[in-house]
Amino acid sequence: MLSRSLCLLSSFWLVAAEPATAFEEYGCPTSELHFRLENDFVVSISPFRHADETKWDSKWLSTWTQNNTKCLKTAFFRHGVLLFRGFEILEPLAFEEVALSLVPNLEKAYLGTSPRSQINGTSYVFTAADFSPHRTVPVHIEMSFRDSPPATQLFYAQQVDQWKGGETPLTDFQAVWKQLSSDPQLSASFAGKMKYLRNLDDCNSTSLLDPLVQKCW
Repeated sequence: MLSRSLCLLSSFWLVAAEPATAFEEYGCPTSELHFRLENDFVVSISPFRHADETKWDSKWLSTWTQNNTKCLKTAFFRHGVLLFRGFEILEPLAFEEVALSLVPNLEKAYLGTSPRSQINGTSYVFTAADFSPHRTVPVHIEMSFRDSPPATQLFYAQQVDQWKGGETPLTDFQAVWKQLSSDPQLSASFAGKMKYLRNLDDCNSTSLLDPLVQKCW
């Protein structure tokens, strides 16, 4: 997982329709790639399978993203999630190449609390969380406790057909906030400053309850 707009490479989603003209208005070229609104905040982008020998690999996608920054920014800020699928992004290093074409100033340091490991051969790619597959990570806003949380997150699914674990559910927190705001008393309770308190394990000891619950400090 990389820090800095939310983008996915290779996954699956439920399907809804949106006219291609809507994305043409964003400045998105629709002759090579298919743009589809999966729901209110997820836009999927996938290649048309023409008869030519186009290789839809990381080099092709990196070049395309650099040439279509306006399109991607407009779609991202209008909806919230860009889901790339159907491309030949076969390894983490290839994902890193595409990620850097989208966000050149990625961060190397992870300042959150989940245990994560850097992927060998890469500079910016980390595991999403070093938990057992059966564990569930609750819905959350990434590093919301920091003064400057990540502006962008990028996820990569190298294998999407795992029978257990590995899913990355996404939540439209703008919609969540709108729903919460409909209750004046509830929204007023979140209007002021908030203080986060988190208890972390000592790095010299192991949690007796759960050794992988979070990073030590």
